[in-house]
Amino acid sequence: MQRPRRAALWAAALAGSLAAGVAIATSELIAGLIPGAPSLVIAMGSVAIALQPPGAKDVMTSLFGTNDKAALNVLVIAAVIVIAAGAGVAAGRRFRAGAVLFVLFGVVAALAAWHSRSSLPFLRSRLLRSRSEQVW
Repeated sequence: MQRPRRAALWAAALAGSLAAGVAIATSELIAGLIPGAPSLVIAMGSVAIALQPPGAKDVMTSLFGTNDKAALNVLVIAAVIVIAAGAGVAAGRRFRAGAVLFVLFGVVAALAAWHSRSSLPFLRSRLLRSRSEQVW
């Protein structure tokens, strides 16, 4: 089996990063246009805050001051883009592996949005509406 060239790996990483950027931009656009729709970046940040070890918030606040939330959002976006670059490289080698990684992280983001306190009223209203519109 022939190893992919370096340029092909960079192209695959760029494709994965661009795909993640488009997904983030789309989710943020939806969150901005639909009242109550959750921001996936903020939801992922909330999950990171909930899972952080004791004292981590104090470190972030001492490093970034009142801009700790903005720094967290930038960190979330950077992490997503780096992970997506890895998924792009995986897809360049084996498409199925990259596609599975991309879908897996989409599911993680959806679960984070589901558990986000800000999104619960939006999701509940959509679920109740869809249940009431069902015809049995």
